[in-house]
Amino acid sequence: MGSRDEAEEAAGEIGYPVVLKPARGGGGRRVLLVEDEGMLPELDRPYLVQEFVEGTPVSVSTLSTGREAAVISTSRQILGSGFLNQGGFTYCGSIVPLGRPLDEGVLQQVEEITELFRVKGWSGVDLVLGRKPYFMEVNPRFQGTFDCVEMVHGINLVDAHIRACRGELVEVPQGKGCCVRMTLFAGERVIVRDTRPMTHDIPYQDVIIERGEPVTTVISSGVDQTTAISLAESRIRDIKRVMHKI
Repeated sequence: MGSRDEAEEAAGEIGYPVVLKPARGGGGRRVLLVEDEGMLPELDRPYLVQEFVEGTPVSVSTLSTGREAAVISTSRQILGSGFLNQGGFTYCGSIVPLGRPLDEGVLQQVEEITELFRVKGWSGVDLVLGRKPYFMEVNPRFQGTFDCVEMVHGINLVDAHIRACRGELVEVPQGKGCCVRMTLFAGERVIVRDTRPMTHDIPYQDVIIERGEPVTTVISSGVDQTTAISLAESRIRDIKRVMHKI
């Protein structure tokens, strides 16, 4: 949809609430939840109008040869976290594994979808667990869960990816424990002091970061979700102490 009128017509057919998603973009940025006609903005670029599905945002990782696919891991996506200075649907991190088993039928469908698109290597299928599973999209690329999947499953994903591209699916060990990835964004224009050794994606010391831009990433692991999340949140709070408003 390229205009507000077109979006209004599509939303009327789908039924509110709807989601406005940029036709080109990623990471959930600029994705808007529109609950009624009065909330429809003027559009400055092409958007997709989609039904809003309430539920848990999930990503399922697969390895695929282009003909055969296998699920290797699950994760819960962290979207629009106020603690991480983001709202809406912006991707702020992941928790590996999901924390509850997915139905075998859902996992089989993920594999079938991956095979249908002839994806090769490591990739992910996003879905929302609402009243039932809703499949959202296929991401034929390396995922933000890279470090966490490696930590939980004890594998070399680059090697596994290359082998899958060459037609070999490696055996992936069953996961142990939990790993959490959180990306902290600037809630205002800030200057950042030294964040080592607390984080990954370390910004230059004393660099200025604009409001809404990513600052740094924390990756933590533990024997369970509670432990891993608590450690990640503790590190985020420490980082916020070296961010100074300017």
